[in-house]
Amino acid sequence: MAYFWLSRHTIYDCRYMNRRASMLSVANIWHHSFMVIPSVLPEPPSEGTLFETGWPVRVADTAPDQRLRLDGVARYLQDIGFEHLAAVEDGEAHLGWVVRRTVIDVLKPIEIGEQLTLRRWCSALSNRWCNMRVQVCGSRGGLIETEAFLIHFGTESGVPARMSERFMAPMLAITTEHRLRWKAALTDPMPPADEPGVQSRPFLSGSLT
Repeated sequence: MAYFWLSRHTIYDCRYMNRRASMLSVANIWHHSFMVIPSVLPEPPSEGTLFETGWPVRVADTAPDQRLRLDGVARYLQDIGFEHLAAVEDGEAHLGWVVRRTVIDVLKPIEIGEQLTLRRWCSALSNRWCNMRVQVCGSRGGLIETEAFLIHFGTESGVPARMSERFMAPMLAITTEHRLRWKAALTDPMPPADEPGVQSRPFLSGSLT
């Protein structure tokens, strides 16, 4: 499973986290290399209703420099996802999801005390998976753009499952790409951890700069 995190002008590639899970769970360290961003994230649709919610940035989600941490952003994406499911038709029948990839583009770091506005919408889909965008805006100008490739799984079957027509209807109304296919964003092999230019840093304690 390939996850990558994206800060401005940087892609963090964690494709090899599974085979190093034991090391990561003990040392809580990850390695990243700097790569060129392949494309910009899609803009919000000009028509249609986006799901919106919000809350303040609290101490538990910030690093010692008072900036929002990466794991805090990941938790926000999960929270707004559950809130969004509760607000749409047939949401209760679509509770199983696998995150194939998440992109985080930090345009301006968010800091403690900012009141956040989170907006979520679909940017592309097929009948079993979709790209979901989340925009995180801070009251003092902080801005983070994200996009996740999500695969819908049947909670009983445990395999990718077709989404219902009622569930897809709002997504179809605001998108033009309805035959979404998986395409790897990082095609170069992951460099060794000891290669020049590859850095090691704490995963949870570091802020997004």
